[in-house]
Amino acid sequence: MPLPAPADADAGDLGAMSAHFDRLLVMRPEELEGGFTRVACLSDVGVNLLLQRWVHHNSRVIVPTHLFAEVTAGPSAEVEITEEWIADRMAAGVTPSDAARECHTFLRAKTSGDISRQDALADPQRRSEVRRAARAEVKRLSTSS
Repeated sequence: MPLPAPADADAGDLGAMSAHFDRLLVMRPEELEGGFTRVACLSDVGVNLLLQRWVHHNSRVIVPTHLFAEVTAGPSAEVEITEEWIADRMAAGVTPSDAARECHTFLRAKTSGDISRQDALADPQRRSEVRRAARAEVKRLSTSS
């Protein structure tokens, strides 16, 4: 799948870019610390287009991207909350891996109704509630340190 060069790349430095669907690599967060620099990050639309291409590549079925948007909105919100949490906690002197652990513990905790905050992110009506609770918890942790 051909890809455009990253927006901040100098002309000619990176050359043509592509993604190879048959060369997947899954890395643990610890493996990313210290040794890798992110050169690109897909937007929500980009993720949905990538998923559409992946499904088409493997099945020859074209799934409308809005259907992917419905099921990826919760995980996308989780990524945003985690990224914000880590940045805020790093400013308070917490390591990225410890901040990520804090955030994941917070998101996986059960709330009223016996549902985790992570699962609540799948419900569009509850996403803002989880975001507010996460910001309040980061503030509480940062002021109690």
